[in-house]
Amino acid sequence: SIPGLIPWDMALCVEAYNTMSDLSLEFSADHDDALDYLEIYIEDVFLPSYDADNSLWYADISLSMPLYVFATSGYTDYDFIMEELQTRLEDLVDTEGFITNGSDNDGPYQATAYGLIALKAVQSSLAQTVQTYLESQIDEEGKLYNQITGVETYEVEGETLRALIME
Repeated sequence: SIPGLIPWDMALCVEAYNTMSDLSLEFSADHDDALDYLEIYIEDVFLPSYDADNSLWYADISLSMPLYVFATSGYTDYDFIMEELQTRLEDLVDTEGFITNGSDNDGPYQATAYGLIALKAVQSSLAQTVQTYLESQIDEEGKLYNQITGVETYEVEGETLRALIME
C-alpha cells in the first residue's frame, strides 16, 4: 500500500472540514489549509508514487476522492491538480464503465462508486458510462454482491447509492 497517509482518507477529512465549515465559520481556515495540504501531498508524494506503480492499493480511490473534494471546493486554484487526477482516473475506466487499477481490497464496486462521484463532480463525459455500469450490477432488490465471495456489500451499497443519486 501507499506509504504514509492515503489520499482518499485525507480527502474524506477535507470533506469533513468542509461540512464543519458550513456549520461554523471557525472551520473555514482549517478547510482551506487542509485543501492546500492535500494538493501538496498529492503533487509531491502520491502522484510520483502512482506514476511509478499505479497498482498501489487504494490508488484508484486516491484519484477519485481528492478529485471530488477539489471539484466541489468552490475554488479554482486547484485546476491543475484536478486535471492531473482526472486524466489518470479516466484512464482506469474500462469500456463497460468499471473502474479499477487492480486494487480490489474493498470489493470490485467501491472504486467504481467513488470514481463516479468524482467524474460527476467534474462533469466528465465518462460519468454516464460508469453510472450505467453500476446500475447494471444492482439486483432487482437493490443489492450489490461481491462477485468473488457472493456476500452482500453493505458499505459499498451505500457508496454506490450516493454515487448513483448525485447530480
